[in-house]
Amino acid sequence: MKTIYILAGKIKSMQTSKSTLSLFLIAILFSAQIATAHGSSQATPGNNHNAKALVGVLDSTLVWNWGSTSYDQLVQGSFNAYTNTDLTDSLNQRYSGGAWINSTQDNLTYDGNNNILTDTNQTWSGSVYTNHELFTYTYDGNNNRLSEVSLLRSGGIWTPNAQYFYHYNGNILISSDQQAYVSGAWTITDSFTYAYDGNNHLLTEVDLYYSSGAWANNNEYTYTYSGNNMTSFTQATWTGSAWSTESKDTYTYSGGNLATDINQIYNGNISSNNYELIYGYDVNNNLVSIVNQQYMGNVWVNDDSTHLYYHETGTPNSVVNVNTLDAVISVYPNPAQSVVNVVVSNVTAQPLIATLYDITGRVVKTIPVNNNVTQISLNNISAGMYHLVLADEQGNKAVKQVIIQ
Repeated sequence: MKTIYILAGKIKSMQTSKSTLSLFLIAILFSAQIATAHGSSQATPGNNHNAKALVGVLDSTLVWNWGSTSYDQLVQGSFNAYTNTDLTDSLNQRYSGGAWINSTQDNLTYDGNNNILTDTNQTWSGSVYTNHELFTYTYDGNNNRLSEVSLLRSGGIWTPNAQYFYHYNGNILISSDQQAYVSGAWTITDSFTYAYDGNNHLLTEVDLYYSSGAWANNNEYTYTYSGNNMTSFTQATWTGSAWSTESKDTYTYSGGNLATDINQIYNGNISSNNYELIYGYDVNNNLVSIVNQQYMGNVWVNDDSTHLYYHETGTPNSVVNVNTLDAVISVYPNPAQSVVNVVVSNVTAQPLIATLYDITGRVVKTIPVNNNVTQISLNNISAGMYHLVLADEQGNKAVKQVIIQ
């Protein structure tokens, strides 16, 4: 069963093992990848699938394992299909014996505000897809996610599994609750609280679990920043008397893009390198590769490499290579958790409209911006790579890349 935790209102897969790391990366960066395969047209090593477009559409994600001298074994793939610009189907497959073998697929539906309403996960039986898990979501009038319910398929019917509730101060997520369905009743299991600094950077996230009629500390997540860039993420567990650090991720940046993520694990106060993720981008700042290295024998050893391929479609691509807006723009924090602040100065035209696009080219949020600071809530938005497009009434545009974690 997949282990999950809640980070700033987003459900993410835990990094459970080396073998699941690449799929974890895909889930974190593009958490609603849905699709049908393209058959024999799938990319192979050396074929970049025409990766291009600043706001392009994620076509497929492929993973290779490291051989003796190169990435020579294609092992996993995720392939996407769309209705208009909404990602509606995702197919995950493994590669074996020169052919793709079905594994799982997801089907999504949306409301009129492009909020995900349902996500149906199915598993491959060998001949057909069978329902496995269903997620349903609700939102408030500001498109903040209020609830998420997980149902499992058993005996031909959907049975309750888990549910999550989110609480806000304005549009800022301040707490969330988790419940499990046990012996025919909902039982509260965890409660999460979030604390921020004056710039709305998420500083701490504390997880309490409910046991024997009382709350007890469980996990604590802390974050540090340099300016608006997150520089570290630390996970600790409660020993009964103090927090004990379990792991720490340290981030570096290049040209405004996330460049590396080094994960260390702790044994007492002694840390040791675990893995390193190295991110690669094309000339338009699309994320196109994630190299995973494991630390073995005091050296970094190549393990697998994830490659992302794009094609252009629809209106969003009108922003490709466009930066004609006469204004000074800054976006922070970046990476962002629950909110992102947009600062616009020296603009020559008003009003401005900010549109947030996900990696598939789908519009996730549109909001007017002013000449000072505009705060955009991210609490109903999945983790991943996004592009924030600011435009005036004359069609002049500027593009900023935003990572939501």
